[in-house]
Amino acid sequence: MLLLRTIGCLLPNHEDSDRASYRTRVRRGRNLKWFLAIPHYVVLIFLWLAAIFVGIFARFAILFTGRFPRGAFEFIEGVLRWEDRVVAYAFVLATDEYPPFPLSP
Repeated sequence: MLLLRTIGCLLPNHEDSDRASYRTRVRRGRNLKWFLAIPHYVVLIFLWLAAIFVGIFARFAILFTGRFPRGAFEFIEGVLRWEDRVVAYAFVLATDEYPPFPLSP
């Protein structure tokens, strides 16, 4: 029985070759995901710069009104959510769905 399993592993099997080709395709896809996320990072650079200024504005608004402006909160939350989706797609490999560009959930 053990001999048959060993010989079976040495003989080419159609299922094994399909599985191997799938693994190589998945491996290539994982290697390219960070490359596909580059446009998101270009946009995120500008959004982070805007989020810094919105955060400074929000600090003064909190100082004078005692409340965080809703629009500023939603913008900063959207930038953080977008960055998390891009990182999950490109590096964590948590999802295969290409992240959308809008700030909304």
